[in-house]
Amino acid sequence: MAVKRSPSRAFLAWLKGELAEWSKDGLLTPEQAGRIGERYDLDSLGERVSSSKIISAISVIGALLFGAGVILLIASNWQLIPRSMKLGVVFLTILAVNQIGYTLKYDRGYPKLGAALLFLGALLFGGGIWLVAQIYNISSRDKNGLLYWALGILPVAWLLGMETVLTLASGLLSSWAVWKCAYFGYPNYPYLALMGLFVLPLCYKKRSAGALLVSLIGIAVWLGFGPFAWYLGRSEDVLPLMVFPYFLFGLLLYALGLLHSCFPARARFRQAFVVLGSLILFGATYGMSFEDAASELAKALGRHIPEAFWWSLAVLSALYLLSFAATFSLAQKRETPKGRALVGELLFTLIFLATGGMLFLGLNSFVSTGLISNAMMLALAVALIALGYGQQEPSMVNLGFALFSLQFFTRYVDWGWNYLPRSAFFIVSGIVLLAGAFSMEKQRKKIIRTIREKA
Repeated sequence: MAVKRSPSRAFLAWLKGELAEWSKDGLLTPEQAGRIGERYDLDSLGERVSSSKIISAISVIGALLFGAGVILLIASNWQLIPRSMKLGVVFLTILAVNQIGYTLKYDRGYPKLGAALLFLGALLFGGGIWLVAQIYNISSRDKNGLLYWALGILPVAWLLGMETVLTLASGLLSSWAVWKCAYFGYPNYPYLALMGLFVLPLCYKKRSAGALLVSLIGIAVWLGFGPFAWYLGRSEDVLPLMVFPYFLFGLLLYALGLLHSCFPARARFRQAFVVLGSLILFGATYGMSFEDAASELAKALGRHIPEAFWWSLAVLSALYLLSFAATFSLAQKRETPKGRALVGELLFTLIFLATGGMLFLGLNSFVSTGLISNAMMLALAVALIALGYGQQEPSMVNLGFALFSLQFFTRYVDWGWNYLPRSAFFIVSGIVLLAGAFSMEKQRKKIIRTIREKA
């Protein structure tokens, strides 16, 4: 027997607006429109959303304040409490908060307040780990404390499906991995195994796009502190070469985001991949658009580069091409505008890769480097706007305009400062920036209005 799904809030908001138009056009009588509105409780739709957000915010703030008060109370009398009582206070506090939160969320009909207390219980669990370590004189700087904290709250996220606890666990695992990489100087590969076996599947199972984005950011940071730095030997002379693997990693994320578009059940996760991949790509090309950064990278290319570094680039390239081929084959089967748009976006990433190769080959000439990197940033901004328009996603359009604005204002300040007297520069800058902001905001609103009309 199929499970009946409740309509989404977006659909209900659209239906609420359409009922008035249908009644006005004579498609429905006022009585019929009223009965449909009563069936889905459309009159209280806006009020319910607003009050729910307020309740959630107040609950979280109250839980955090309560937790801070409990910790301060215990800490102020810590030396006076016997060891056995200390352990009892730690364990009983954690159990009591979680029990109360579970009861309120699932038995008493207070889901927001109960969820806030369960999140507080996850925070207190971490605090309890360090308190127990202090009781038994274990070093509080042990990096594995973050690992134990994350592994302890992951079952809560799995059993109760709480996005906040899952996001916290993902952030803790990433912090543990980066901390160990920075301290010991070697890649912490067990982190990647934990993310791949537990956290990422749980993000998909619980349909948590926010936790997935946090996880992807954590993996991106870990790559820089772990494998990328390890393969480069942590030498400051060749660290600028890190732009190469990050460039390929950004392309990989972008292609994986497009691959998610081929599966309706996974399409909601597309934005996390595309947004982070776009930011990484833009950051890599943005850095190369400055003369000092380009010259440092050119010098690094002339020094000895470990062979393992080239192997890491080969692996990232293979993963990107594999995701490209999978998405391309699936998109080609779709005889729809969205399928053709996916193919266009994929070809854009391939052109972006080829152009990036030209950029790195032309590093000895800053003129060619500057021109190519700025052209790539402009192409990325336009591609995001086109992707947002094709997929009916205003957030992607906003991101494209934001990246274009950053590039435009950076280049104006970078170039205009050298060619105008200082006072005239500030005057003209103000006028240009205001005019540019007005024009871009006007175009952005126009595109988003078109998207909403089509939706």
